[in-house]
Amino acid sequence: MSIQSLRIIFWYLLKHLKSRFDGTMIRRLRSLRRTKNILEQLKPDKNTLESWLGEVIDADLKFYKSTLFIADKLWFFFESPLIKWFLQKEQIRQNKLYDKLETIFLSPEKDRIILKDIQLPRANEAEKYLFTGGIVEIIVPYLIQNHELIENLFGKDIECEGLYEPDEHIQLKSGDIVIDAGANAGLFSALGSAKGCCVYAFEPMPYMRENYLVNVAAWNRNITVCPFALWDKEEELTFSVSRVNPHSASAAMNTGYKIIDQVTVHALSLDEFVRQNNISRIDFIKADIEGAERHLLTGAKYVLKEFAPKLSICTYHLPDDPFVIRRLIQESNSNYTIIEGVNKIYAYCPDKK
Repeated sequence: MSIQSLRIIFWYLLKHLKSRFDGTMIRRLRSLRRTKNILEQLKPDKNTLESWLGEVIDADLKFYKSTLFIADKLWFFFESPLIKWFLQKEQIRQNKLYDKLETIFLSPEKDRIILKDIQLPRANEAEKYLFTGGIVEIIVPYLIQNHELIENLFGKDIECEGLYEPDEHIQLKSGDIVIDAGANAGLFSALGSAKGCCVYAFEPMPYMRENYLVNVAAWNRNITVCPFALWDKEEELTFSVSRVNPHSASAAMNTGYKIIDQVTVHALSLDEFVRQNNISRIDFIKADIEGAERHLLTGAKYVLKEFAPKLSICTYHLPDDPFVIRRLIQESNSNYTIIEGVNKIYAYCPDKK
């Protein structure tokens, strides 16, 4: 093969890779800049959450600018130690931002941070990065009542997991009975508590449940910790824990990462849970359960048909998630209005009072 042919192949490979990265990266940068400009116009006091959020946005801007450079200039190093070092450096930066949040909102007891009427456990060193992202996506929209800022930060052109409450149709309301499937550290459960809901927080993984979720339930009202996995039937499941993200595990899919541990947990269907506990209604279901969302919905046909809860379901774990999850919802209750959002499907029944 000639040198000229190799150059042409190299050019096409580079062009293909850039086309995959540039669109989302540039949209992300533009939206972050708009949000940063709004924060600067507000001129927030240095001791406020807006100030901390501004620094998070600055860190994201630097991160995505650098990633654009990598996609453009260093694409062939994506699996190299250099890129792994770069990503680790970004994680350290986010950890420092979390530390700054603690300096502003740490409680006198020193065991928790208090954000308005939400109390969260302090993150261990390994979870600071996780908490920073979760607080921005779940807690910040509740704390900052600035719709323009939130729209810029979490608009459809943003490459994030997407809001759990995107509009007036999919909102937690005082008095709602809420299923938090995949409660993890309990951030969404704490949000539901602050909004006056009664939350059933399902988290099968012992580490996150015992180190974080039980404290969230103790410090925030009306949260019941459920140490089960939600599935399509009652059985024992084996969860695979990866080295890349040991704080998140799956029984429904192969992540492709090296497995460092396996955990056996009890699983049951949501319909069976409702029956066993004589629950008269469910108003909201949030689900982020690592590819098991379709199993949850299969085991919730009675709940979807009879109670018609609002749904906020993650769809980014498996390639056919959007199609399968939409179909399962429609088969259970044809009255649902379904909206496809950023990495989530939302659904509600307009006629439900």
